[in-house]
Amino acid sequence: MSQNIKWQRFWRRFKVFIILIIAVFAFAIIGLFQGPEFLSGGGVAAMVNGQPVTLMDFRRAVENMERSLGGRINSLPAAQRQMFTRSLRQRALNQLISQKLAIQAATEERFFVSDQEVMDRIIEIGIFQENGNFNRQAYERYLQATRTSVADFESERRDEIIINRLQMAFTRGAKALPVEAELLAKAQGTELELRFADLSASGGSIKISDSAAKSYLENNGDSVQTFYEDNKVARYKTEEKVEARHILVKIDGKTDEATAKKKVDSLKSKATKENFAELATSSSDDPGSAKNGGSLGSFSKGAMVPEFEEAAFSAEAGSIVGPIKTQFGYHLIYVENKIPAGTEPFDSVKLAIAKELAQKSRSSELIEKVKGQLAEGKFAGVRSSLKSAGVEFVDSGNFNLAQSSIPKLGDIPGVISSVMDLEPNQMPTKLIQHLGKSYVVELKSKKVKNETLAEDKVREEQVQITSRRVGQLLSAWLEEVQESSKIVSNEQVLAAN
Repeated sequence: MSQNIKWQRFWRRFKVFIILIIAVFAFAIIGLFQGPEFLSGGGVAAMVNGQPVTLMDFRRAVENMERSLGGRINSLPAAQRQMFTRSLRQRALNQLISQKLAIQAATEERFFVSDQEVMDRIIEIGIFQENGNFNRQAYERYLQATRTSVADFESERRDEIIINRLQMAFTRGAKALPVEAELLAKAQGTELELRFADLSASGGSIKISDSAAKSYLENNGDSVQTFYEDNKVARYKTEEKVEARHILVKIDGKTDEATAKKKVDSLKSKATKENFAELATSSSDDPGSAKNGGSLGSFSKGAMVPEFEEAAFSAEAGSIVGPIKTQFGYHLIYVENKIPAGTEPFDSVKLAIAKELAQKSRSSELIEKVKGQLAEGKFAGVRSSLKSAGVEFVDSGNFNLAQSSIPKLGDIPGVISSVMDLEPNQMPTKLIQHLGKSYVVELKSKKVKNETLAEDKVREEQVQITSRRVGQLLSAWLEEVQESSKIVSNEQVLAAN
């Protein structure tokens, strides 16, 4: 018992630290000094408390991200490339906004930078050095080549110093202690492997055959009907749907808008309800649906891009509409059928309800039986009961205590402390219950390495823990700053080509 208490204390103590260790936060300050590949261009990508994030800075950030991907974006299909590019641009803009917020907040906190400090920073930049000395001509050539004024360049260096000081300020208050590094090492050196089984009805382990469901329905018809009536609106309401086919004519690097429009108009003049599938197979630029005659099956609102959705749901069944322009190109849409909103009839869902209720009933019976067997230490009986119910154990695989969660099981309180005093093939004497689920857990193996960290390794771990902790603190601080800030983004820059 004392050993179990010891491990519970260790685990609680370690979990406090591990949250900081594993929560990797990329305080992504876009490099303020990126080299000579600066892009020109005016305009504003966002306004942060009245101060601009320039379009030029935004373009630099996007270019740097794209360059770091090594051209992999270009290998994606057109639709995926468009979505990925928008996501990348959004991340770049968010990072620049965070940078601007951090600088503004730090300035308000009187993080002062003198002109001499700015000059010292510029003098240290490598491309302005010649034989170990600052070369003013190289500096001036760089400014001219990048179309950057002296004032703008110095302002960027000033911001860079402020960011560094801000990080240092957080680091001073978040420095990890040697004991934290030692706790991390101990956690990393404690390796476990578990087996577990989910006894809850929602876990999917308890199977009910169709014949068993029919039997339950025959014996419990009233409860099945009551369940249907109680959940008719929440679970059995159906949305309006449209069954449609489409023909896509892409607008891309190979086909400009005028050419695409001419082609889709020509297809529209030929299209009929009878030949639409044939035209889609031979002429659509959407390979996924073209092989099925342009069929998109049935879909509800929210499944398609807005322009396509509006046209499809507004059209009458049996009509061909378009051309409709979307981000993918021009579409012709043949609305084959419209399915109104309604409620699934009882007869179509009663067997599924019976199966669900039978699962819950069998789960409850199994849980009560296993509880008694665990309390008496009858582990073989537990295994037999689960096997009879068709519930299988799942192996977690090996993991150590420094990991944020147990593989395949997650971060469920009480699991680790319940097995640390056990021998392999033993089970805790109580079910592990969490968020309405009940688990049987068995210790498969345990290995503990009692190694003492060398001093240099302790220092290395301290640095890593501190770095991650600073990231988390900076993230929380920036979120607080952002709540009281006025930020207006230029959405057009996210969709720009």
